Amino acid sequence: KKYPDQRDRLEAAKEKEASGKERCSYKELLCDDESQPDSDDEDEDEEDMSSDPDDETINRSHFAQQTSYKMRAQRRICDLPAASFVAALAGLITSVIACVCLWYSAESAQVRIQYAGQAQDQRIYSQSPVGTHDEEKFYKKCAGQQPCRINVQVPRDMNPPILVYYAIGPYYQNHNAYLKSELARELMGEEVTEAQREAKCAQESTRLTPGGEHIVPCGMKAVSFFNDTYKL
Repeated sequence: KKYPDQRDRLEAAKEKEASGKERCSYKELLCDDESQPDSDDEDEDEEDMSSDPDDETINRSHFAQQTSYKMRAQRRICDLPAASFVAALAGLITSVIACVCLWYSAESAQVRIQYAGQAQDQRIYSQSPVGTHDEEKFYKKCAGQQPCRINVQVPRDMNPPILVYYAIGPYYQNHNAYLKSELARELMGEEVTEAQREAKCAQESTRLTPGGEHIVPCGMKAVSFFNDTYKL
């Protein structure tokens, strides 16, 4: 394929030769046998073409955009030994961190007192955290709604400050039955019928006390309201 700029240069160079016709291909100059240009003139023409700063080879292929730029890049290939080493190293580091956390948890002095619910309750919420010793757990049943006094002996010295926490469970606040177990008109202080209370508060324990008195407002939200107080 001939390009206009190269063809003009070649024709101007070959006008010096009186005889002969020349043909120019894309990569090299082919001359017929009738007239061969001098090698010195050909070298001079090639030098003139190569020294021209505006001369460049135009890539008109369909992949020109992908092949025009060459960028340096590094790509790391992770084989099986390398991946196994990284996984083993990460597992070792996490195991060491877990052992350190477990040791600190076992060294922390605490007292856990359960005063409501079943003593041998094995549900998740009542299980002690990892690192809790058996001598640190106590079960003291408090009957009724009267103030309850509990005396326990601390098994280990506890350095100040001493923090007091409480735990409640099970507490399914996102359950659909819990969300619907309320009567909005009762919360606003309005009078409602017993049928309306039964429709919203289906369980009798959420509407009546063991003595038969009405619980106002009714519902799981009202009876699960936590208002216990502590004094050490």
